[in-house]
Amino acid sequence: MLLELFEHQVIKAPILCTVCETGASVTYRELNEKAIDCASLRRMRIGPESVVGLLAYRNVDFLTAVLAVFKAGGAYLAIRSGSVRRVTARYESEQSCSCACD
Repeated sequence: MLLELFEHQVIKAPILCTVCETGASVTYRELNEKAIDCASLRRMRIGPESVVGLLAYRNVDFLTAVLAVFKAGGAYLAIRSGSVRRVTARYESEQSCSCACD
């Protein structure tokens, strides 16, 4: 549902600023193109029922990664930088997390 809403907004207002960071801004079209360009997820076989751990930095790269995971059909798990080793070890031992990205 969230991905459908985002893609509708890309069509409706492609040049509208969606993310503004210090000194930079990204439009809906640019953010969508960046998410599509994350083809490495497909090479890693991310798809339905996949969980991808992402370091939860609040920036454009994090949002791009979340959208890329959604576009690949997977789900993401936000990981705080202070707990990377603990969370990664837990999910690798359970084999329930496909990969971890920062």
